[in-house]
Amino acid sequence: AMDPQQRILLQVVYEAIEDAGLRLEDLQQCRTGVYVGLMNNEYGSLIMRPSNIRNIDQFSSTGCATSVVANRISFSLNLTGPGFTVDTACSSSLVAFNIAFAHLQTGECEVAIVCAPNILLTGKEFHTACCRTGLLAQDGRCKCFDISGDGYGRGEGVAAVVIKQTKTALDDRDDIYAEVIACGMNNDGQTAIPMTAPSEVTQTALFQRVLQESGLSKDDIQYVEAHGTGT
Repeated sequence: AMDPQQRILLQVVYEAIEDAGLRLEDLQQCRTGVYVGLMNNEYGSLIMRPSNIRNIDQFSSTGCATSVVANRISFSLNLTGPGFTVDTACSSSLVAFNIAFAHLQTGECEVAIVCAPNILLTGKEFHTACCRTGLLAQDGRCKCFDISGDGYGRGEGVAAVVIKQTKTALDDRDDIYAEVIACGMNNDGQTAIPMTAPSEVTQTALFQRVLQESGLSKDDIQYVEAHGTGT
């Protein structure tokens, strides 16, 4: 009855903790938060179909609820910091990361685990909706920054990262892959019509604000990883 996304996240989060060289016992003794970005609940739609009514049991509600995903991890690993699921569609994982980053700054948590799954299970309802909305490319390929771009191609993946304050990570002699200098988010409001369209105005404003907070200039940026749909 459990959404496969929950099961895979449990495994990937544990692998992230191991990769970070951290002991679970230490995470259990401090404020370790779990921040999950999740937009797809295809398994819940599948389980709750009338044709599957006989398969619904006492575990189906927690097994399919998006609100449980983060808390499943916190419960299973006995972590007592903040734990919740964020759904802002395609930007869910980045927004979850932004919140975790802010919580580390304020002391709401001492260690943050940020993770996100995207597993395609039914391939019918949501895929059909994307097609009728004009979101998917005819050839299934993202053509970012190209005038011929006509949509994106759906894919699967599960990822997890463990983040700390830089000073804490250095004091603990942790293996550090990268340092986050600044992080931010905003909303388009009515600067783009329709609601699903990206706005270059607000995205530019966000880039400028985060660059200013970081103390960097645009000339310092050597690599950009962009979101395929541009939202």
